[in-house]
Amino acid sequence: DGKLRCNECPRGAECFDGTCALGNSNHSCGVGDEFVGRWQLTEDGTEYRLVSCPAGYSLVNSIDLTSRGIFSHTIQHCRPCLETLEYIINPNTDQCQKCPIGLTCNGDDHVEPVVDSSWKVVGDKWYLVNCTSGYVPDRGDHHTMQRCLPCGVGLYCEAGCQQCSACPEGTYKDSESTLPCTECPANTYNPNTQGTDRSSCRACPSGATTNGTGHSDIAACTCSIYTYRVDDGYATRCRPCPDGAVCSNGACAFAEVDACPNRD
Repeated sequence: DGKLRCNECPRGAECFDGTCALGNSNHSCGVGDEFVGRWQLTEDGTEYRLVSCPAGYSLVNSIDLTSRGIFSHTIQHCRPCLETLEYIINPNTDQCQKCPIGLTCNGDDHVEPVVDSSWKVVGDKWYLVNCTSGYVPDRGDHHTMQRCLPCGVGLYCEAGCQQCSACPEGTYKDSESTLPCTECPANTYNPNTQGTDRSSCRACPSGATTNGTGHSDIAACTCSIYTYRVDDGYATRCRPCPDGAVCSNGACAFAEVDACPNRD
């Protein structure tokens, strides 16, 4: 209509001294008073619009304090995301998001996992994909609760697993940690899964030994060549060799391993 019009200064253009940066000749505020964002005059020349914000800021231009609602000229500003507490992926379309407890955030799009793990962006948020060996993904009931947790007693998790598994037979794990399951020591065995401590490994019968560690069956316990094995339905024992079954080298003719020379 050919008449001049005075517009109220948008929030993001207000200077500390009460002036409006968009009305100043150089479109800036005084020293130490930062004027954030890129502003552009509309085609009809009647008002300025905030068109973009730098990294670490969220563009706000609507009454719901986002960039997606009903436009408001006076609300326009670049909202800074809180360092360590928030992140933002796209300043011009996204809102500042709370940092998941499994990430270290810097207020912008740069994040670091608390423990070695992989994450992916879905929409405007980071989501946990998988964790390194010894950790299991814990996604909680909200994206901010996502993290990697060590497996508990008797449980382990290999890289990429989605839940902890019971330690296999012949092993145990006695603490909540990222460590793998520990093999039962020599001369012991564990027939059960999810062993929780050293006592989960049963001792071989007196006089019997195993070849190595991590055994799951009593069959791995072998009586010496000077004794013989007896299974009476209740227990397995290594019994002394009867005098008449002792070979010339001292071995027992009834031993599990044939050690008698020429079966004398």
